[in-house]
Amino acid sequence: MKSSTSNSAAHNDGPNKIPFTAPLAKALIGKQEGDTVIVDAPKGKIEYEIESVEYKEYP
Repeated sequence: MKSSTSNSAAHNDGPNKIPFTAPLAKALIGKQEGDTVIVDAPKGKIEYEIESVEYKEYP
């Protein structure tokens, strides 16, 4: 799954966009490539492995 987080409501539209307030986005803060995060979801815990991290600046 490829997705991105945003700290602005203006950039949260479209597929694969995660608001920075979402549990998944919060779990990703401070993590690096190769790290694993576990997120509490309504259906239980979900484990993700971070394959890559990139930073893009929006205008």
